[in-house]
Amino acid sequence: MIFDIFKKKRTNDQSVAARLTDIMNQRPNNLHMVIYIKDQILFQVMPAKNFKDKGLNAQNPNDFVAIHFFNKNKTLTFDKLEKLKSLDLEKDYFRYEDPQGNFNYLKIIGQNPIEIEKEIYANFKDIYELDDFKEITINYADY
Repeated sequence: MIFDIFKKKRTNDQSVAARLTDIMNQRPNNLHMVIYIKDQILFQVMPAKNFKDKGLNAQNPNDFVAIHFFNKNKTLTFDKLEKLKSLDLEKDYFRYEDPQGNFNYLKIIGQNPIEIEKEIYANFKDIYELDDFKEITINYADY
């Protein structure tokens, strides 16, 4: 099942938190939020249970994580990898490389839609240094 909030033309002006609340009330099995810039994935938000086999130790497997991954094919954001490597992220981010050359940074962000929305917007500013969100699209899908 796919839950779209932003398409190429922003037809849904509902906030991320409000849309996420609506979707969570439908009790999805494995909700993924895929955040795009232009046609490339910027980052994703999904349940921590998807990363247990990677070694992520989450107290609640249904908590959401923001996953930032970088590889040379992500031409619009690969330059942000060095920024993440240079910051002291050990306490906030779980890191792993899989497959080789694909660098993954995960941060547990809980289940509160308002806090998840705040984290998404903080990532736009703090990691990706975006000021203009008009090229951002968000797709919601349940797997």
